[in-house]
Order: sequence, then structure tokens, then C-alpha cells
Amino acid sequence: MPLAEELKDELEKWAMKYGEWFDMEKDVLVLNGVELESNHNKEGLILTEKVKDELGENYKLTFSPAEMAKVTLLLKNSL
Repeated sequence: MPLAEELKDELEKWAMKYGEWFDMEKDVLVLNGVELESNHNKEGLILTEKVKDELGENYKLTFSPAEMAKVTLLLKNSL
């Protein structure tokens, strides 16, 4: 993709943080999991706009926020 190296680095660092709100070994949300997921989604929206700006109108991008923490909480509260 024709993106600046700095933006590629930002995207990679952001992607590597995916799921930090969930403890896979224990199959539970971490203490501040909902907040971590929300912050990740906010950063993802910002990065999406940066990518859109760099790529221009020739590409269509859509950001899909993570909902693992929200769904996990809903399921836990419904039991």
C-alpha cells in the first residue's frame, strides 16, 4: 500500500495491541478491559482517517470496532 512508513508503523503497533483487554488463558476480561477496548477503537478510528487521507478517494475504507469486551460483559450479566 502506498502509505508513509510512519503510518504503517502506527498501524502495526495498534494492531499488535488488539485483544489486550482479554486474558485468553483465563478466558476473562482484564480489570479495565472495557476501557482498553474502547481506547483501541478510538485509536482505530483516528488511524482509519489518517489512512483515508493518505490514500485519497480511490480507496473505500470502513472501520469495524472491536466488541469483544462489550459482548463478554453482556453475556456475563445475562447469566
